[in-house]
Amino acid sequence: MAECMDIISNRDTGNWVKACLALEITKRGLRNYVFTIFNNLHQRIYSSIVLAHRLPADVTCGDCQTENVVPCPTQGLCKRRQCEYHSTPDKSPRPCPAQLCDAVQDELVRYHRYQKPNWRNTKAELWGSNPGPGPWEIAKCFMPKGYQDKPTFEATDFHGVIWTLINCVDCQKGLSFQVGSTSNILSEVGLMRI
Repeated sequence: MAECMDIISNRDTGNWVKACLALEITKRGLRNYVFTIFNNLHQRIYSSIVLAHRLPADVTCGDCQTENVVPCPTQGLCKRRQCEYHSTPDKSPRPCPAQLCDAVQDELVRYHRYQKPNWRNTKAELWGSNPGPGPWEIAKCFMPKGYQDKPTFEATDFHGVIWTLINCVDCQKGLSFQVGSTSNILSEVGLMRI
């Protein structure tokens, strides 16, 4: 215990510990806001697809993998020749048998600030589960690469959470500043690494 106090009382290491604690406290403070945004977005996406495609209200799909709903080629992900992303027949692009996942994929592109969701982070077979991981799997599309193994908000670091707010245009509604502007608090914090 004395060693811990020495670390905290040391000016250099103490500031790092305080910064890490501040990030964790801030992330916890964002939890309800982020959960509300992505639960509402999930519900809005699925409701609009059901209405637009005249599907049954209880329609679900757990059969499509992300590779099945992402077209080949997709910039930054795969190339038509020597495509490692769509490497097997099971992972080839195909229409969703429930007519659902393709439409969800289109909506995620529409809600992404730069129309470039990160498909490697997410599992399409989990998109429809709500309650459950569906809204968080959708949120992971708005994070930079490297969050594919983060199944919950709690498992995701502050950086990933901030990038959901930056990249999802639906998050703009609850903020008092323009996220898409060249410099704002989210973009400044999103570029920090500790």
